[in-house]
Amino acid sequence: MTSKTNKKLSVEEHHEIAKDVSKKIDIYLLAEFKKSKDADLLLFMYKKFIERKTGKEHQRPMMVYVASQLFGVKTDEGYTNLLPLMAVTELAIWSAYALNWVTDGKNQDPKNPHEVMIDLVASQYLWTEILYFNLPDQVIRSFIEFFRKMMRSYLLVETDLTITNYSNLENEKSFWKMYNIHGTQGTGVLYSYCFQIVQQYFDLKIDAAKMLRLDNMMQIFGRNLQVINDTSDLMIPNKNLTTTEKRAVKDYFIDIRTNRLTYPIWLLLNGTKKDDPQLHQDIIDSAKNRQYKNKFIERVVEYIKKTQVMNEIYSFLRKEEKRMKKEIDKLEMDNRGADLLKIISLIYTHNKFLDQMRKDYNF
Repeated sequence: MTSKTNKKLSVEEHHEIAKDVSKKIDIYLLAEFKKSKDADLLLFMYKKFIERKTGKEHQRPMMVYVASQLFGVKTDEGYTNLLPLMAVTELAIWSAYALNWVTDGKNQDPKNPHEVMIDLVASQYLWTEILYFNLPDQVIRSFIEFFRKMMRSYLLVETDLTITNYSNLENEKSFWKMYNIHGTQGTGVLYSYCFQIVQQYFDLKIDAAKMLRLDNMMQIFGRNLQVINDTSDLMIPNKNLTTTEKRAVKDYFIDIRTNRLTYPIWLLLNGTKKDDPQLHQDIIDSAKNRQYKNKFIERVVEYIKKTQVMNEIYSFLRKEEKRMKKEIDKLEMDNRGADLLKIISLIYTHNKFLDQMRKDYNF
C-alpha cells in the first residue's frame, strides 16, 4: 500500500493528471445528469454552476485521486471506480460556493437580488444528487456530517468573525481560534473528506493515527487556501489601474464592505490601530455601514504598499508550506500519493493570486 516510488513526480506531471481527472469528471457528471429522471432541472443547474469550470482543473476530484494513490487503491485510465466519489466532492463544492455567494455578497447581480435566492435553492438541490450514486450508507452519513460543519462555518462568519467584532478578536489567540474554525470547517473539511470518502467507500484499514494526522493536515491545508483567497480580495481593482495586462477575474475589495474579518484585514486593523487611527476607524465604519467613502480603497492600497502586511502574509504561507511537507513525511507513506501532496503544497506560495498581488504591491 505504501511501496516506494523510484521516480518523483514533477509539477508538470501533476497538472497533466489534474487536467485528465477534470476532463473525465466533467464528462461523467454531464452523462449522469442527462440520464436522470429530472434531467431538465439538473442540466439547468449544470449550466448555472458547473459549466463555468468545464475544462479547468477541479481540485477536489483531483484530491480524491490523490487519496486513492496514497491508500494504494487501483483504478483504470477512466477512473471508473473513483468517478462517483469525485462527483460527490464536485457537487459539494458548488453547493458551498452558492452558500458563500449569499453570505459574502460576491458573484451577485445587484440588479437582480432574487437571483441569489434561486442560486441558494438550486445549489442545495444539486448536492442531494449524491443519493443516486449508489454510495454506502456510511459514506452518505459522513457527507451530511461534513456538510453540517461547512454550513456552521458560514454562519460563524455572519455572527462572530466580523470587522465590527474586532475589539473582541484583537488578541492573536482569540482571532486564530475563530478563524481556524471558519477556515478548517468552511474550506478544509471538504479536502479532508476527499480522503475519508475513499477510505470509507473501499473499506480500507488505514491506521487511525495516520488518518487523524491526514485529517488535521488537510483541514489546515484548506484553512491556508482560505488565507490565499482572502488575500486576493485586496487586489487593486481594475478600475484603479491603467493597465492592459490579463488579471485574475474576481471581485476585489469586497470583504471590508461585507464585514468579513479575514487574516489580511486583521493584520491591516492591527497596523492601522498603531500608526493610522483614522484609517483604522474608517475600515470599521465601512464594515458597519457596508459602503466605502470616496478614495477609501486608494487609502487602503497606499497603506498596504508602505507597510509589511503582504510580507507578513507571504512569510506565514512559506512557513505553512514547509510544515505541510513535514506532516506528509510523518505519514510514512512514500508513494505516488505522497509525491502529489508535496507538489500540491506548492500552491501556498505559487498561485495566480499571489503572483498578481506581488505585482500590485511590490513585495
